[in-house]
Amino acid sequence: MFSQSFNKLRTDQKGNELLLGEISKSDLTNNTFYTWFSKNYNNYLVDKSITKKLKGSLNQYEIKVFLGTWCGDSKKEILRFYKVLEATKFPENQLQVIAVNRTKETYKQSSNHEEKGLNIHRVPTFIFYKNGKENK
Repeated sequence: MFSQSFNKLRTDQKGNELLLGEISKSDLTNNTFYTWFSKNYNNYLVDKSITKKLKGSLNQYEIKVFLGTWCGDSKKEILRFYKVLEATKFPENQLQVIAVNRTKETYKQSSNHEEKGLNIHRVPTFIFYKNGKENK
């Protein structure tokens, strides 16, 4: 379902680094992203009762995540999401994470436009697919 990994490190007009396109957890542990991701990731404690409930059933899904490395909510939630997925041993090949832009011209768009037709208005957005169809 998911394409080859494609990511680009960019710098915005103010000199802040951001990622665009398909990314992985390792992309979030490099450059300036390391500062906020790793500290908060290491400090976040997963609720074991939640992972116990999710462990068997979550693997039936493919997940697509849209985030902005510039977005406070994305910074807060993506590390938690990764931590829960790892605690449930969710297969990495069933996860696609896409970083979107924040400029006026390309607001909430990715490099390869994976957001097209998905109504991405806020980030982070988590879309779960089961048998190739969005599970609402």
